[in-house]
Amino acid sequence: MVEKALTKRIVPGIRVCVVLSLSFLVACGRIEFELSSLSNGSKDSQDGSGGATDSGGTIRSINGDSGMAGASGGASNPEKDGENAGMSGSAGDAQVDSDVGVDSDTEVDGDVEVDSDTEVDGEDSDDAGCSATCENPHGTAECIDGTCVVSCTGDYADCDGPANGCETDLSASLENCGYCGNACSVDNGTPICADGTCEIADCDSGYDDCDGLFTNGCETELNTASDCSGCGDTCPDGGEGSVPVCNAGVCSTVCDLSGTFAIKVSVDVTWEQRQWIKEGSGTVFLWSMLQGAHNGNSVTGTLLECGVIGPRVESKTLHGEFYRLTFPNELFDQTTSYLPPGSATSATLGSALPDATFELTRTSLLMGATMTDPLDDPWPSSASGLEDFDTDEDGNPGVSAVYANSAGDIYPPLDSSPLHLHASTTFAANRATYALSGTLTSCTQSAGTADVTHLDLRIFGCVRVEESELCDTTEADILDINVPVYDISAASYTLVRIDDSATCADVRDALP
Repeated sequence: MVEKALTKRIVPGIRVCVVLSLSFLVACGRIEFELSSLSNGSKDSQDGSGGATDSGGTIRSINGDSGMAGASGGASNPEKDGENAGMSGSAGDAQVDSDVGVDSDTEVDGDVEVDSDTEVDGEDSDDAGCSATCENPHGTAECIDGTCVVSCTGDYADCDGPANGCETDLSASLENCGYCGNACSVDNGTPICADGTCEIADCDSGYDDCDGLFTNGCETELNTASDCSGCGDTCPDGGEGSVPVCNAGVCSTVCDLSGTFAIKVSVDVTWEQRQWIKEGSGTVFLWSMLQGAHNGNSVTGTLLECGVIGPRVESKTLHGEFYRLTFPNELFDQTTSYLPPGSATSATLGSALPDATFELTRTSLLMGATMTDPLDDPWPSSASGLEDFDTDEDGNPGVSAVYANSAGDIYPPLDSSPLHLHASTTFAANRATYALSGTLTSCTQSAGTADVTHLDLRIFGCVRVEESELCDTTEADILDINVPVYDISAASYTLVRIDDSATCADVRDALP
């Protein structure tokens, strides 16, 4: 008789389901196998009762977490009683008394370990939380513990979660340039992501990137004198009184008429004979200073009188005698408080460019008298109808004017006697009203016509040459009656820029 060496091995924790009857009732649970292996011998036969051989394995228990579904007692098929014997129909642990045969030829060489967490009838738990596809066209993808984990290659990155893999090209994405969340934007321009770096693709019309910095975008506004058609395209200086400008990418020059200008108005006049003077013709010269501020196509400011010289008049009774009344330059060259008051004025320009029209509004300059409306009030026929004003503050009415006594000019007589007296100085009032209309010949000069509407003179009193005493009223009236009444035939003007600190003497020197 051959002695058998029996070795037993227990395999725990395998979940199995057993079909108990033809009605397919199932019991599931954890079973333990007691495996016996023979060191030598053959497989014994099984009896007809369905029991297992003593050389095979025996199912010791089913530790189930669920009972048999629908079973209440023995099986309905008597031929299966041997298989179903001892199986209870209640939920809980079910004992299987019948031996389940295990082929004795099967050898178990060592301990068989089966993970008790492994479910035989279910899917791998690692894949349970992943989507149907865990793929990544720009890298690799792996389902770990139910989560799809991606790894990116090249310039690609996962910026919105693993569901769509490494979806973002960091080398070209405007929203994720170089790294996730780095959005490119450009002031006054269009950005581009080039090789993972934000750059300026293009600037808006009228702007350019002149400093090469992305951080401040297209920072330079074009169409300016410093950057006309492009970066660094500087318009050249047009000279004194001008300002370089850029218009539609083309440099040009505009005039800046803010400042001080000398004006000389030359008035051609005629007059009829008076009591002691002949009819005649001549020219009156008027100097003035324009101080203005230029804004757009207009200049507003003040017009100051800087000099007056009248024409020579010839005596009607004394052949060869000529008289000329002048307002001394000292009258206009005093300090500001002694200067004749200026008048507000304005000029209109056709444009701020050379050759544009220049129109000075009608302005009145009044010395030695006061009038409600110097522009339009009528000039009285005698000094008695005019209110005098001591403009030069010398204590005498009006302003002091002198008669020339050289180059053929002599002092005028005060009576008709052979030994008549003469006047050297008069106290006078003077009004000149004119408008100018011309062209800017440059940004520093203008010339054109003058529309002179008033050129008036009245005499309040005088000083005798012989006695250096004041004339009486009769003598003063003789001079007032014989002042010429001018008819204006033509007038013109010249205007030049002078220094802002200039005086009336500079005005007369600029336009002698």
